[in-house]
Amino acid sequence: MLTITFAKTLDRVPLEVRDQLRSRLEETARTLASLPSGSVVWDSLYESGMLLEVGGWRFQYRIDREKQQMIVQAARFRDS
Repeated sequence: MLTITFAKTLDRVPLEVRDQLRSRLEETARTLASLPSGSVVWDSLYESGMLLEVGGWRFQYRIDREKQQMIVQAARFRDS
């Protein structure tokens, strides 16, 4: 299963939002683990960045094929 890492600290993101983010990413990782390794979906995931919105925050993340990591790269409050 993919591990979840953060490229930057999320100190300015409220703790409740961070907890919800981690929970959603873990669920996403569990779901992705059920896909066959040869699925064309993986090629798309490895090549594309993804967005997830939680509690008014938008998080950008990607999947690193070699490290088998889901990496949160950026966090931005929707109004900023």
